[in-house]
Amino acid sequence: MLGLGALPAGIFLLSLFAVPESPRWLLLKGEEQKAKQILVKIDGEEAAAGEIKAFKAQDDHDDTSLKELFKPVYRKALWIGLLLPFLSQVCGINAVIYYGPRILEQAGFTLNSALGGQVTIGLVNVVFTFVAIFTIDKWGRRPLLYAGVGGAVTALVIIGVLFALNITSGPWILIFILVFIACFAFSFGPVCWVIVSEIFPNSVRGTAMSLATLSLWIGNFLVGQPTPLMLEGLGSSWTFWLFALCCSPALWLTWRLIPETKARSLENIENYWKQEYAQASPEETALPLVADHK
Repeated sequence: MLGLGALPAGIFLLSLFAVPESPRWLLLKGEEQKAKQILVKIDGEEAAAGEIKAFKAQDDHDDTSLKELFKPVYRKALWIGLLLPFLSQVCGINAVIYYGPRILEQAGFTLNSALGGQVTIGLVNVVFTFVAIFTIDKWGRRPLLYAGVGGAVTALVIIGVLFALNITSGPWILIFILVFIACFAFSFGPVCWVIVSEIFPNSVRGTAMSLATLSLWIGNFLVGQPTPLMLEGLGSSWTFWLFALCCSPALWLTWRLIPETKARSLENIENYWKQEYAQASPEETALPLVADHK
């Protein structure tokens, strides 16, 4: 089982040789010609010229320090970058992935049936990720988060109720676990990383993404390690209710802090944060947020 994991890892490694450098990273390093070649290949000559022009219009893309990231103007972006990946883990997704067979056994499934259920969980995860791929640029990031997080919280609460009422015979537990997985797969899972990659300015995106990844794995650890103890001590019902409680703040985060980034360039989003900060600080002059539909 472990050896088979080397196959996709090997494919991934070989595929990396075909991945070009980020054009924005190349621009940061002063390699404009290389960046232009990649942008032209992706978007065409006219769009590439616009991207480079917008990049050059930014006046702070040389400072890549942590100090730049922690400036008050980017405080909201930083909170989003830290909280959204963290909440995507404490909702319990990897508890289901890691301990799915054990949870299904507690629901009355035999070991073979539980393992079969885990395979089904994996398939649903893959299929509904494609829903995000085909809809994220059509519907937007926030609507997918609202729908997915709301559905995930509802499914977790219902799973807890089913365990509490000892309704473990039949397919109901598995059905609502699959609903939870589906809701996560088209929202929290992929949309989290799209948003985090879009809300930070060019100068600090690399550092910000690293901190976001660290936040995710801290959340993963805090869920993955105690879950067996929670299932034994609190029971399955309270374990899922606790996951629902931890998942629900993502709705508030989406409502209050996360901007819609669909059809906006990174430079446009950077101006958005500057405008918000200027409006909150009387001594600052507000910057106009120009509509940008790429």
